[in-house]
Amino acid sequence: MMLTLATSLYLNINISPIIFLIPFCRYVFIFSSYFIEWLNRDLPFSWRRKYICGGVIFVMILSHLNFLSFFFVSIMSIISILIIIISFVYDVILLYGRKDYA
Repeated sequence: MMLTLATSLYLNINISPIIFLIPFCRYVFIFSSYFIEWLNRDLPFSWRRKYICGGVIFVMILSHLNFLSFFFVSIMSIISILIIIISFVYDVILLYGRKDYA
């Protein structure tokens, strides 16, 4: 869904291609887990991840509203990208800290 929304923002709103970092983070994480064993471990249940994912999707949907200025949409997109990247970095650090456990 995020890839579809990012593509729509890129094509319809003329947002910078940097918007593709939002879905790209997930694909890099999944691809890396094939080569780095400890990334393939289960993450503990987290409301934080659910709220961040839902919030970013909500912001990406809101960004399609016609009455929002391009500047505001750009700022919302940049904030969403930063939040997603920080979330994935936190999860990688969490998994790295647990890498020695079975």
